[in-house]
Amino acid sequence: MDKLMQRIASDNEKNHYWLPSDVVLVAVSAGVDSMALLDVIRRLAEEGGPQVEVVHVHHHLRESADGDLKLLETYCQLHQLPCHVRHWHQSEHPNSNWEEAARHVRYQFFEEQMEERQASCLLTAHHADDQMETILMKLTRGSTLSGYSGMKAVRPFGNGRLIRPLLSYEKNELYRYCHDNGVPYQEDETNQSMAYTRNRYRHQLLPLIKQENQQASQHFQAFSQQLQDIEELLSPLLTTHFARLFQTNEDGWQLDRLLFIEETPALQRLVLTYFFETIGPKESIFISKKHLPTVLAFIQSDLAQGELNLGGLQLKKRYNVIYFHRGSAENEKEHKKMPIYKELKLNQWLELEINGKIGLFLFSNDDLERAELNQVSFVFKQADVQLPLMVRPWQPGDKIQLNPKHPFTKKIARLFVDRKVPKEERQRAQVVCDANGTVLWLMGYATSVLLTEASQQQMNQENNEYLILVFENNDEVKM
Repeated sequence: MDKLMQRIASDNEKNHYWLPSDVVLVAVSAGVDSMALLDVIRRLAEEGGPQVEVVHVHHHLRESADGDLKLLETYCQLHQLPCHVRHWHQSEHPNSNWEEAARHVRYQFFEEQMEERQASCLLTAHHADDQMETILMKLTRGSTLSGYSGMKAVRPFGNGRLIRPLLSYEKNELYRYCHDNGVPYQEDETNQSMAYTRNRYRHQLLPLIKQENQQASQHFQAFSQQLQDIEELLSPLLTTHFARLFQTNEDGWQLDRLLFIEETPALQRLVLTYFFETIGPKESIFISKKHLPTVLAFIQSDLAQGELNLGGLQLKKRYNVIYFHRGSAENEKEHKKMPIYKELKLNQWLELEINGKIGLFLFSNDDLERAELNQVSFVFKQADVQLPLMVRPWQPGDKIQLNPKHPFTKKIARLFVDRKVPKEERQRAQVVCDANGTVLWLMGYATSVLLTEASQQQMNQENNEYLILVFENNDEVKM
């Protein structure tokens, strides 16, 4: 038995991927990866393995794709394997986001075939190099713990499971198997195009990483497994905390705000991420990770009442209860107009929609003496504010403390009226608030005494390090 076959047979015995009586679907593109997988599974089936059937999607994007299908059909006829094909004609192609649409079409077809063929699992040919690319892309673009951990070897899919038997095997092993065993395959010329993000990672980054360390692939696998282990341990913990903090109601869920804000920031983020990734999708609610700071700031703010539309999800605050429910089409339309809350990350500029940029920077004593600060700068110690700071649109009910002699706050809406600020300008106004939702600065109009007093105190003291909040604008900006 071939070495690759032996290892996959051993993996199956250990992990119970399939039983000899199972129907197994193999997703095949006719490339080297999937043809190697198909040939291994076919040979294992001939030695008492499962019933193997093939699924293939013809995208009608390349002229050579006809050759892919012909090669696959010839192979299947030779070995008497059923081959199920879905033709996705160009008339069905979208004008944008083609890759995501193609992926949706493929997996929808695979799921339909699993149900129709009563298959226990779908096998795909993702390998160790694919895993490295996926993790690098997630790290570069930003993701969550689940995303950073990469692809899982086994996950639920359709009425069974999606299994990736080659995830620990490098691509050169698959080339070697096909060459040694005379397995035909087609090379997709688009895999060489630098127009695709994954190809740039594949051809530019991976060779450099492997040149630095030939064991890099194994290290990525270990990294992925460690994160998946952490995720597995966290899952029951988060399920318990979610059940304690959230309750279901007729329209969705409600959150006990007082219990929530008593938790550590880490648990707050993890519970909300659990909701976004696990609970929401079960109800066809899909919320991007970029909204996490927005939702946290909304929950933590000192507003007694308010609403937040995220398109597919709407939040309503009624004192110490936060209601979560599915957004309507009207919510979706409104959400597209709504600016997203943005976190001020340390030592980075944040471009604003109001003709300027804002940044939060760490300075030493010497840096501060040399710095040429403009008129809109605030200096303070990290202990003086609750990080992270957020930039968001002002909302009805927002208040700001202006008088250093009194603890009273003033509604921003009233401030606009008193200063006769035009409606158009009010709609564009932004605030900087801390992690508790306290407004520190109504940009261009007013500064909270909490910020000005902290800034004045630091200018009169000697500290090792300062945080400096800086706004830069070509126009004159009021404090």
